[in-house]
Amino acid sequence: MKPTLRIALATLVMCVITISPSRAHATADAIPVAGNWAWCSPSVANGCVKSVTTISPEKVETSYTDSAQIPIGLTYSIRCSIEPGGTCDGNKYESVSRGACTVKSTWPATSRGIPDIQIDISWSGKTGWKVKLVLSTGSYQPAFTIGHGTVSAITSDDGDGTFTYTFVAEIEPAYSASPPSSLRMMDPGATTRYKEWLATAEATSTSESVHVQIWPKDHLLNQNRNATGCFHYPFVGAWAEANAQGFSWSYNTDGATSASPTAPPNKLFFEAFAPHYLPRVGMNELEVMPARVQVFLPAAYFIALGYASLSEFDSSSYSVTTEDGQKVSPTVVEQDGGLRINLGVQHYSAPNPTIIFKSKNVVTTATPTATIQATSTKTIRRSTQKSLTSLVSLSKTGTRTYKVTGGCSISGKNLRTPSRKTTCKLTLTVRNSKKRILATKTVTIKVV
Repeated sequence: MKPTLRIALATLVMCVITISPSRAHATADAIPVAGNWAWCSPSVANGCVKSVTTISPEKVETSYTDSAQIPIGLTYSIRCSIEPGGTCDGNKYESVSRGACTVKSTWPATSRGIPDIQIDISWSGKTGWKVKLVLSTGSYQPAFTIGHGTVSAITSDDGDGTFTYTFVAEIEPAYSASPPSSLRMMDPGATTRYKEWLATAEATSTSESVHVQIWPKDHLLNQNRNATGCFHYPFVGAWAEANAQGFSWSYNTDGATSASPTAPPNKLFFEAFAPHYLPRVGMNELEVMPARVQVFLPAAYFIALGYASLSEFDSSSYSVTTEDGQKVSPTVVEQDGGLRINLGVQHYSAPNPTIIFKSKNVVTTATPTATIQATSTKTIRRSTQKSLTSLVSLSKTGTRTYKVTGGCSISGKNLRTPSRKTTCKLTLTVRNSKKRILATKTVTIKVV
C-alpha cells in the first residue's frame, strides 16, 4: 500500500496554484498581509474584503461594501495564519533553471509549513441564509477549502499575478459536545477515546456559524516528482465540507491497478466525527444527528482520471464505503465547472467514509501485456547528454512522456547524466487522446 498523503486537518473542535513560475514577476506588494484582513481601500488592495453579500432563503441578495452597512448580528473574520516571522506568501516552491522544484530562497527561514487563510462567519437566528464573501487575496492563489458550511468556492485569476476568491457559505447550526472531566485531552491516547466517546454522545452546545481553512496550490505539491519540476495533484479548486465537530481528508492511489507515483490519486479518505445525538428537547427521546460529508472536485481532476467530459462520470464511476458499515446514499451534482459529491452518510458513529474513483487512464489487468515493453540496459559516460529518442523508443502512436530517476535529469529533448557514477532508469509512456496508456518502455542506464 502506498503511503497516505494528508491534505488538510480541521481541529477537533470545529472552530475550524503556488503561482506558477510564469507568475514570479508578482511583486512583494502583492503578498497579502498576515493576520486579520480588513476592507479593501485605496491603500490596501491585496489581502482584504471586497464585498459581503447576504442571500435570504427566498434568494434575495443584498451586497455591502462597508462595515457600517453590515446587518446587526452578522459577524465574520478573515485572517491569514502563519508562524510568527513568516509571510502570507502561498508560493513557497519554484522550479529552478535545471528543472528541480525547490523552496524559494526568499522564503523566511523561520517559517514552517504553508500559510492558510481562515474564515469564520456567525449569524444567530439566520439558519438557511447564505453569506457570500469576495476577497482580494493578492498573489496567494486559493486552491483548496476544507471545513463546515461551504456551498461554493471559486478562485478567479485577475491577470496581473493576483487572485480574487469568492466564497459562499450557508448558515446552519453547528453542534458540538464537551468531553467529561475524566477525559483529559493531554493524556496518552485521549484523541482515540474522545472519538469513541463522541460516537454515543449527545450534543451540548450549538452555534449558527461557519468555519473553513483555505490552502494554496503548494499544499497540493506532488513530492514524488520534485526532481523534474513543481507538479501538483489535480485538486486545484476542490473543497471538502462536513457538518462535523472534527473533519479531515487524505488521498492516495491505493486501489488503482498498476498505479505509479505520477498517477492521479483515486482514493479519498475522510475522517469525520461529531456527537451522535442532537441536543435533547425537554423530555423527548434523543434524535440521531444527521451527518453530511461532501467534496467538490474540479473538471481537471476527472480529466486526469481519463474522463473526456463530466457527462461520462456516472454511478458506476465510483463507490463509497464507511468504517462502521452504515448504508450510504451518495449523490452527484454538477456545479461551478466540476462535480459536488455528497457521500450520503447517515449519522456520526465513526462513519469515516472512503470514496474510490474508477480511473479510466490506468492500465488494468485486462490490457494486453504486449503493450508493456521489457526493459533494456545502456551505458553512458558521466556529464554527457543524449537525445531521449536515441535511448528509448516505441512504435505506438500517441502522446509521449518521459520520466527519469536515479540522479539523471531531462533537459529539453535530452537526457543529462550527473558527474558521478550511478544507475538511472528512463521510462517512456505513450498514451492515446483519452490519456489511456498504450505502451511503456523502461531503459536502465549505467553512468560510468
